Amino acid sequence: MRQRADEIWRQCIKINTKNYTEIVGAGDAKNNSPPLTDFLTAQLDSALSSTLIFLDNGITWCPVPKAASTSWAGALLRLQRPSTALLKKSAQVALKRRSRSVPADEVLSFVSASESFLVTRHPLHRVVSAFRNKLETSYGNHDGAYFYKNYGSQIVRKYRKLETVQLYKKAEENWLHFVQFTNIGNAVEDFPLIIKVEDNFNGKQRGVTIMKIMEILMMKYDLFAEKNSLHAPPAAVFRDPTFEEFVRYLIGANPAKLDEHWKSIHLYCQVCRVRYEFVLRYENLHDEATAFVQHLKSEGVLPQHFALHHDNKGGTSDHVIRKYLSLLPAQLLDKLISMYKSDLDIFDY
Repeated sequence: MRQRADEIWRQCIKINTKNYTEIVGAGDAKNNSPPLTDFLTAQLDSALSSTLIFLDNGITWCPVPKAASTSWAGALLRLQRPSTALLKKSAQVALKRRSRSVPADEVLSFVSASESFLVTRHPLHRVVSAFRNKLETSYGNHDGAYFYKNYGSQIVRKYRKLETVQLYKKAEENWLHFVQFTNIGNAVEDFPLIIKVEDNFNGKQRGVTIMKIMEILMMKYDLFAEKNSLHAPPAAVFRDPTFEEFVRYLIGANPAKLDEHWKSIHLYCQVCRVRYEFVLRYENLHDEATAFVQHLKSEGVLPQHFALHHDNKGGTSDHVIRKYLSLLPAQLLDKLISMYKSDLDIFDY
């Protein structure tokens, strides 16, 4: 894990990325603060101060969303003896409130003197996981209203094609009947889809349209049944963006201004400015976290009773990830890969 951190630093110096060679410049491998303009330095330090979690036991953590951050936050929070009121908040929010406040201009020196770490994850896997968790079925999620208002609704408005709008409208009109029909054990293919005469779908077009609407209905049924949310109002079921629409939004956005859940890790944690001591991989988290925690215990940083429990609550398995990525046209997938190329190179994915 330390060797990986060293290799990441070497990659930052060697790799030609727009984000860092233009604003950071070449730096010596031993220099964890390459020269920047004073104004930009202050901006980056301020962002780091808001992002990083500084704990009194000498740990500094960059909490990468969709990379076991909830598990780590919960485990570290339990050491802080939080109040009952604080426990009602999300683990990350509660832990941040219990962490130390470090002035922006002291962040880099504070990190250097601490046991600093982050967990990386394959960027495309993070994208799929974040979409499924935050945007795909926003209704009923604790933060669903926020993500729908600020992202989902805007993505649909800008990237949904007219044909898709019409198909989703027809699917929504049939939703309640489809749920009732399916719930009592009828075969999906026997569902009497209602297509009105005035919809003007005739001949071959009608058959293709019916097939597409049925695909949408079955997809939404599976998603909402998985979350026990089949009671959701039809408008809420069909309001969220598709994965392809989400990816089109990503490749058209400013990478530096993306939400933390799908922002590149190298930008979010500023790994080409901050030399983290330990870099763990989500893909091998059990073994690496076990070794890392044992190291911290041996150094007296963590108590012997500390335990990290992690499970993939989002259910985003390798099979699921491949399924979602296969939904993208080849050209769009290439653009997505290109967008996260710096993460892929720096973290050796």
